[in-house]
Amino acid sequence: ITTVNNNFNLTLQNGISTKKQIEEIKEKINNIKVEYTVEEQEKIEKERDEINYNLIKNNNDISQQEKNINDLTKSEFCPTCGRKYENVDNSARIKDAQDKVKKLKDENIIINEKLVTINASLEDVKARRVAYFESNKLKVQKSALEVKKEQLGKEYLELQNKINEYKKNSEAIDKNNQ
Repeated sequence: ITTVNNNFNLTLQNGISTKKQIEEIKEKINNIKVEYTVEEQEKIEKERDEINYNLIKNNNDISQQEKNINDLTKSEFCPTCGRKYENVDNSARIKDAQDKVKKLKDENIIINEKLVTINASLEDVKARRVAYFESNKLKVQKSALEVKKEQLGKEYLELQNKINEYKKNSEAIDKNNQ
């Protein structure tokens, strides 16, 4: 009977502990109020990729225009003696290329501002994703603990029945011995 009583008390303590854990997990789940969808994250990532593509494209165009400006400037002078050629004036084309470079650099400033905003949004979504997965993990733990609690409840009742049966048998034996 000592073993049965010990098992009974242990099962009771495990049940109380499990119930407490379930309540703590419920509270944690209720504290996590988060909306997250994979579609939202994918949309933001796609937008970020498009912005990065435009930034890379503009940087390549800037490099190309700067090379063009350099080539146009050099073509006005003799490569051997360095004297300026007569009747060769690329200043209009150089000015046009410089204007394109300025326009592309201005666009890059706007693109970089958008990129900062998009990256902040993406970090927010990633943080919400972590919270969302944590919430799901807690829900799984809660379900497992609820199953454990049910099993402990059944075990508790079985042990309670054994103790009651033992007491009846003990009383019957005592009664017969009198």
